[in-house]
Amino acid sequence: MTGRGMKAGGADVRDVQARDENMPSKNGGASTVNDAARVVVLIGFMGSGKSSIARRLAWRLKCRALDLDKRLAEQCGASIAQLFAERGEAAFRAAESAALHDTLRHAARDGGVISTGGGIVKSAANREALRVAAQQGALVVYLRARPATLTERIRRQPGTRPLIDGEAILDMAQTQARVEALLSERAALYEECAGAVVDTDRLSLHEVVETILRRLRERDGSRRRDRQGDEIWDGKTQTA
Repeated sequence: MTGRGMKAGGADVRDVQARDENMPSKNGGASTVNDAARVVVLIGFMGSGKSSIARRLAWRLKCRALDLDKRLAEQCGASIAQLFAERGEAAFRAAESAALHDTLRHAARDGGVISTGGGIVKSAANREALRVAAQQGALVVYLRARPATLTERIRRQPGTRPLIDGEAILDMAQTQARVEALLSERAALYEECAGAVVDTDRLSLHEVVETILRRLRERDGSRRRDRQGDEIWDGKTQTA
């Protein structure tokens, strides 16, 4: 694996220096999964590695990585931090919901791995959109990590996080307190939306991707067995 990626015991996900993983693989290295599994939606708190994992997973699945925050910033002509500062959270969330619905439509047609913003599950309409996407064949994956792990990853990344820092960068203790407060509001919502949960604290990027691919293969096998009248595997939490 190139780059430092996520490392055991508290990974740094910012330094992934992989190949152009938004493009289909040319070397036949993609995992074999059914076309119905080509839509994957990654949810989780900031610092959980959604964007980095989406790029690697998309390369393995020979489909596009669709970063919701990047698409939103491009559509609005401003960074996420600027959108928060200039328009406020309510306006940002409305634009985020519109971007989610648009991206899900594109992915349903063309396939893709979607990485979402950490607060995407706050909206009931967004949760319903994820539920409908799952009914249509998408796998929604919650990348879960402990507050201490998330805090370390967040503070290793440059810049401020609007919902964490406000106008000034917090120290580690303050950051973790803020992470714990926000995560207590969102954890149950992430789990409600998820078709699979991957605990990422001690996993490398490669291990997280392999775990998701294994879950896709297991789901495909469950669907085949279900058509034959066998019992469906319905577990959620996966570890490498």
